[in-house]
Amino acid sequence: MKIFISHASSEQILADAWKHLLEDLGANIEAWYSDDPDPDGGIGPGKWREKIEKELQKADLIFALFTPESKNRPWIYFESAYVLGMGKNKTIIPIVYYMAKEELLSPMQDLSIFCGDDEASLTDLYYRLVKKYKGTPVNPKLLKVAFKDYLKAVDSYNQSRLAESLFHGHFHNQHTAAFLQGNWYSKWTQIAEDGSQTPFEVHPVKIWTTPERLRIVGEGKDWADHYPMEGVVSSEGYIALSYWSQGEIPICGTALLKLIGGNRIIRGTWQGYTAASLNQGLGFMAGEVVIARDRNDLS
Repeated sequence: MKIFISHASSEQILADAWKHLLEDLGANIEAWYSDDPDPDGGIGPGKWREKIEKELQKADLIFALFTPESKNRPWIYFESAYVLGMGKNKTIIPIVYYMAKEELLSPMQDLSIFCGDDEASLTDLYYRLVKKYKGTPVNPKLLKVAFKDYLKAVDSYNQSRLAESLFHGHFHNQHTAAFLQGNWYSKWTQIAEDGSQTPFEVHPVKIWTTPERLRIVGEGKDWADHYPMEGVVSSEGYIALSYWSQGEIPICGTALLKLIGGNRIIRGTWQGYTAASLNQGLGFMAGEVVIARDRNDLS
């Protein structure tokens, strides 16, 4: 049995995971996908469209892989439509990842859709294929081991797609963060429930950046000589931080700030568990913070 795996080029990991899973589960299964790096697989030299059409004609099954990023890509639908246009007895199986089946475009809704990130759905699909093609199912323990390796690869892909979609170009934007490096001064103000404000502390801070994180070290009070803050910076100048201390009072919390006034002033809010002195019990507090290049700009 020959299976054509239709996929977005950016989702090669999923296609490769399927190829290895299918070939592990059946000696008579041959899986093909266009971006296969194997010397004997993939498109290879020559006209790529003709190669794809040839592989589609040879295939018994077409697995169409969809994710939230590729569900609207026209090429996967084109390959499926090409198969339907052949007028031959070929089966198209849409497989979705990290999305609801109902999110697929209407042409796929008339087909049986399976979830590529769910072991129960994968098991259902496997036994349906065994029955349809009169194959011999593998030992259930072997099937579970094969699924475990496959799902590990799928999880690895999911981590990379989340990192790309949620962080790339937004958090952490090292180019924007680079403008913040250097010596600053900070002023922390506590806001009481009645709205009154009390200066919490004023002290110098040191800021630098890594490719992944913005890092700040503040020089605190005697009971917390230094406390670190770490977070990310967006291209729009928003800064999300977490902070903590290993001093006599173990404070911790978060801050959401915005870079304003060029790269001279950072202003925002903070909240967390801390205390104003050793004589005060640890509790939840919130307030405002200003970080400025010049101490005179802290007002």
